[in-house]
Amino acid sequence: MNRQFRDSGYYLRRAASTAKDGVSEELSPVRERVNRLRGREEPERERGRLARVRSRVVTGAKRVRANAERAVEGGRRRVSERRERAE
Repeated sequence: MNRQFRDSGYYLRRAASTAKDGVSEELSPVRERVNRLRGREEPERERGRLARVRSRVVTGAKRVRANAERAVEGGRRRVSERRERAE
């Protein structure tokens, strides 16, 4: 029986969250208009966690690419040096 209560609690929380998101989305144009009429502009939102993680991933990818390019250049240089010595 506890499982059913847990499940129903989960679905109730999920429904409430979805309803809150829907109401917020529907009322956002009204809220923006009221704020504009009152002379209050909403401040720009701070960079979210997703944006921070995305920028770290991009930075990491650039660093990995640069390291790989350096390794390939070094390998090519060593191969050409060995070929020259073999001749």
